[in-house]
Amino acid sequence: MSVLLPRIGAAVWATAILAGSVMPSLELPSPTFTFQDKLVHAVAYALLAALCTLSIPRLRRIPAALISISLAMTYGTLLEIIQGLFIPGRSFDLLDIAANAVGSIIGAAIVTRGYLR
Repeated sequence: MSVLLPRIGAAVWATAILAGSVMPSLELPSPTFTFQDKLVHAVAYALLAALCTLSIPRLRRIPAALISISLAMTYGTLLEIIQGLFIPGRSFDLLDIAANAVGSIIGAAIVTRGYLR
């Protein structure tokens, strides 16, 4: 599999996450159920980690997955810090970071599992 398409996808998706993360809270839709935002975080970072894992061509899938999880979690943590410091109506949330981490692990694991079969 060529790594160009996953790399483009990861860059586009990371940009979409950034756009959603720096949007003031007044512009965001209200959640329709409890912990909806945590589910959104988990799914967003699962896709990011999956695309990042597919973007690393020369490593075995498990080291690539660990790198991808680390990158996605670092990105999510930095965005949470930015939200807490600079974005009106947004705050730093450890539960968002936890949801990002869970999603990152799931996304990388799904890709890795697919390659191990």
